[in-house]
Amino acid sequence: MKCARAIELFSSYAENAMEAPLRLAFEQHLAECEECKGAYESFNATLMVLEEMPEMEVPAGFHAAVMARIDRAMQANPHPVRWWHLDWGRVFTVRVPARALAVGFAALLLLVVLVQLTPTHTIRGFFGLPSTQGPVADTRNFDLPKPPSGAPGACVISQSGLSICVDTSAAGTSTGSYALHLDAKGELAIEYEVDLMPANATTPDAEGEVYHRGYVRAKQGAAVGVAVGESTVARVAWPNGSRSCKEYVFLPSGFSSEAGPKMIAIENTSVYEALKQVSETYGVVVLASGDLSKTVNYAGGRSLDPQDAVYGVARAAGLRWVGKSSGVYVVEPGS
Repeated sequence: MKCARAIELFSSYAENAMEAPLRLAFEQHLAECEECKGAYESFNATLMVLEEMPEMEVPAGFHAAVMARIDRAMQANPHPVRWWHLDWGRVFTVRVPARALAVGFAALLLLVVLVQLTPTHTIRGFFGLPSTQGPVADTRNFDLPKPPSGAPGACVISQSGLSICVDTSAAGTSTGSYALHLDAKGELAIEYEVDLMPANATTPDAEGEVYHRGYVRAKQGAAVGVAVGESTVARVAWPNGSRSCKEYVFLPSGFSSEAGPKMIAIENTSVYEALKQVSETYGVVVLASGDLSKTVNYAGGRSLDPQDAVYGVARAAGLRWVGKSSGVYVVEPGS
């Protein structure tokens, strides 16, 4: 059982609404996964607190105050509005249990936790939404330019004035190459530099080899081809005002858009090295920014899908992850 599936089952397990086989699988997962076990204990403790909350009535005078405001609104705007024809007297004299309100709030809080901690494709299945090929892109915090024409499997990300698109269409061929498409978001030209990181680098601070330099303007994008014999990490750097921005692109030697579960162990290593290991193990592309030098521990000798591996590393590092297309992921600081 995956972590995302276990989180979905918290409520059913607490309510004793599981059939025996599923309950056994859930309990076995909690016994093996410390993170999910701790999350369930917090969830269950919250439910126990809610059960102890007393009921209360709507405050006295609430109905009269609401009706008075409605009368004033009707006088200010006398046009007939059918929505107001409800029996408000009956609505606001019903006793409202505080426990019900609290349980509703807890359900909303759990939904927020699920959205933050669960891979997007799992959330869609949980709510019965139609599935798509690969993880669903999350565009809430992105100003996405149009991907290059004829670039299937591309991933687009916008950050601090520069957009980066990784074209994986040729990655599975004999050439084993990728194309980095760069575009500027503003009117001014942006100077950029693409460095190739040393193969033995374990932190993002290692000195890279300058691979390409250039300028890019809006709607006049630049393309940088990267041939990969072994797994490679490209660092794209550009200025944004007085600070320097960096994006690390982890490019595996053998790209795979449908990698299955594999054994992986990430212990006492930097986020940079952990993401490099995930990219090499599953053959997926990862674009990462933020603090990649901190040490993380995750997935010691466990069989995981690539999206769960990326999600686990990002969560352990306090970062967020986004699946952009099949086999392409983004890891970045949380909003």
